Amino acid sequence: MVPLSRAVLVATIPAAVERLSRLLLGQRLVCPVDLAEAQAALSRESFALALMGVHFDESRMFDLISSARASLLNRDVPIICVLGVRRKMSKLTIHLLQETIGGMSGCQFLNLTVIADDEAGNAHVRAMLGEHLQPALPERTLQQVTPSST
Repeated sequence: MVPLSRAVLVATIPAAVERLSRLLLGQRLVCPVDLAEAQAALSRESFALALMGVHFDESRMFDLISSARASLLNRDVPIICVLGVRRKMSKLTIHLLQETIGGMSGCQFLNLTVIADDEAGNAHVRAMLGEHLQPALPERTLQQVTPSST
């Protein structure tokens, strides 16, 4: 069996990568720019957590989830699907995304568009991410984190 690394796959749009990077300090992040690069990463390395953006590489998140589940190294990796920016999406579309992702084995939905990029909001996101990383994320003061302009 391949030992689980502390690496985190962050396959999201740049605005979400920036915020998530601030919240995952101390973790080794792998941030592919497109589906092919993400699939290559999944085939060469075991990840502790995979963050996959709804709009990653022209909205190819479901293709990436399929690749992870087909990967010998990452078929059991916890996946958090991230909606990172507000786009013209109805509440119904977001609800359907949440329900679909919630019904997929080992997947959760994280809507960053409704969680403030401030101390309290980032503490909530950090706690959610930390639930999937063992050992847990190190404690640190979120006051060091400055809200982004995204």
